[in-house]
Amino acid sequence: MQVNQTTNRAAISMPSKYQWMVILTLQSSPHYISRDEQQTQK
Repeated sequence: MQVNQTTNRAAISMPSKYQWMVILTLQSSPHYISRDEQQTQK
């Protein structure tokens, strides 16, 4: 069972709503959020 890979693929396929959840989960990592924001702008 490759649930991890499926979840990762879903996160990439899903809209920014899913990304928001990830950002909220990694709120203690401002550096990670900055990276995500840059990718969203691209």
